[in-house]
Amino acid sequence: MNTYVVLLLGINVGGKNTIPMARLKVCLEELGYSSVSTYIASGNVILKSPQSPSQTRTRIEEALPKSFKLANELIKALVLTPDQHRAVIDN
Repeated sequence: MNTYVVLLLGINVGGKNTIPMARLKVCLEELGYSSVSTYIASGNVILKSPQSPSQTRTRIEEALPKSFKLANELIKALVLTPDQHRAVIDN
């Protein structure tokens, strides 16, 4: 099982594409991810996945427009390992 930091772009911005974090957590758990933890209404998530980062990204990007009423279906997910996330912060 891999731990990833998922940064969702295009949600909860300016009152558009509003997704409550509790519902996002349930949605991700229904996709089979475990240890799902969200951070405020930011769209930042930590989860465990048996998939690669690209597979995880694709599943999340496809599921969100199907699971939530969105003003714009262009939602992007950046899926990082903890080491990649730390490198972004450090640099």
